[in-house]
Amino acid sequence: MNPGAFVGSRVEFLKGEKRAYAEAVASGYARDTLSTISRRYFKRYPVDLPHNEEPTAEHLASVDDDAICPDEPPLDPNDMPVDDYLAEKLRREKAAELVDYRQGVSFALFVLEVIDPSLANQTLDGIPIYEGPRHQPQGYGRA
Repeated sequence: MNPGAFVGSRVEFLKGEKRAYAEAVASGYARDTLSTISRRYFKRYPVDLPHNEEPTAEHLASVDDDAICPDEPPLDPNDMPVDDYLAEKLRREKAAELVDYRQGVSFALFVLEVIDPSLANQTLDGIPIYEGPRHQPQGYGRA
């Protein structure tokens, strides 16, 4: 794992979620809690915010965990010029890759290092609990 993937307020946020996750594991709601933690994380640290940049205090103070996250509108090639459509499609694909990567790395940091390293080889209903990030995305949101 890249030890620099989560520093500053990011790692403090994840460590602050440790108790809620431990309680969820004990109660059988680990997957739901990881989903909630992930949603809360990306509200604070948007996918387009580089890892070497902290969010502003104003941004963090404005986060409302109870607010519904709006969905992006469907991408329709008939609604825009072809070049704009292709650029937006690529932006969304790279953002999705980065979300996948950050979730995998944060899961490894959060669960395997902070909570319980023995989970690395465990399964839940025959599904590996941790498979690692599929790949490291290239060139998006990186300094």
